[in-house]
Amino acid sequence: MVKVLLRIDEAADALSISRSTAYELIRAGAIRSVHIGRALRVPFSELEAFASRQAEDPGNREPEDRVPNSPKARR
Repeated sequence: MVKVLLRIDEAADALSISRSTAYELIRAGAIRSVHIGRALRVPFSELEAFASRQAEDPGNREPEDRVPNSPKARR
């Protein structure tokens, strides 16, 4: 059975990133998430869409001030 909604740690594993980076991408709006009660979940389709956006046009990445750990994001 394929999961439709993933926990943050599962979403991070799927993207090969840390949990912290996953939370930062969600906070920045780069990856959408949903709340079910108190639980935060990421739709699998959103991970596919995020990966496709990154792969399609590397020059069209998230603005530098929205990317976690970039010099502008730390200001």
